[in-house]
Amino acid sequence: MEQKKEAVYLINDERYLHLRENGAGVGFATYNKVTGEPLESGQISEKNLPPDGRNAISAARNWYLFELSDDDRKVIQQESVKILENIPQAGIGRRRIWEPETLPKDIRLINSHYDDLYRIPDGGVIQVDYPDGRSFTARVEHLDDYHFDMGCLGNVFHICQFAEVMERNHADFYPEIQTQDEQAAWELGGKGYLAIQSCEDGWDYTLYHSDYSVMDGGQLDAPELTIQEAREQILEAHHMEKGGGCCRTTMPLWIKLRKPRNGAQTIALPHWKSWQNWQVIRLRQNRLHVLRQNCEVDDAAKMEPEF
Repeated sequence: MEQKKEAVYLINDERYLHLRENGAGVGFATYNKVTGEPLESGQISEKNLPPDGRNAISAARNWYLFELSDDDRKVIQQESVKILENIPQAGIGRRRIWEPETLPKDIRLINSHYDDLYRIPDGGVIQVDYPDGRSFTARVEHLDDYHFDMGCLGNVFHICQFAEVMERNHADFYPEIQTQDEQAAWELGGKGYLAIQSCEDGWDYTLYHSDYSVMDGGQLDAPELTIQEAREQILEAHHMEKGGGCCRTTMPLWIKLRKPRNGAQTIALPHWKSWQNWQVIRLRQNRLHVLRQNCEVDDAAKMEPEF
């Protein structure tokens, strides 16, 4: 999976968190969703990010949410960076004119009156909720400014057509909410099931066939990810990211998640609030990184974010 270098998250439906990698770590800025007013900005030092460089944006998001933010109620949804286009301080409008190649493709989610509701990054995940309680998530792929492929298998919608279909079915649709869940299971569009739970080094998972027999399993060493992000990386690693969507299901008795290779019992960590403990472990394992950090003066916190 291609590593994100920049991302925007909608926090509690109130503010946008803009993150972008730079030479000293990840710069951040927040803006009021309704007014566009700049709220805060700063720099997250590289010493607070995974030393191997993986998932730096996700780790920076966690650092902001649980080290720099005082808000206890955290509903996180990823949107396209272009959602900030009308906020001058974000610099997206300027980049659209002078550096258009730096802005990734995205998908507009609108209502039937063409009012913008959300903008989803190309390859992002949306959730659809029906009044009868049914719900599913699916990846969306940008085709052009007015069309997208839902499920990435040729299920093409015009953005207004999709809005009309959703309204006729009284369905809600929005960027998938990133949760703090420690375990979950999904039905994979008729292709089987995926069960995930947290473990000491990240996420332990098992893939099942539709008859509940084990297909495969393993461990994803990335505790900085939410369980939804872990699901997408696992499905992509097994070439199962394309399809009719994922339906969240209850964890039935037949799902017994794979134990670590040494046979020890796994201990679930609260990924969001204790992920820093895991960072300490990873830093100890990377002696060169620790040596460098101990020998250098960290000026990153004094730097302005580079947007």
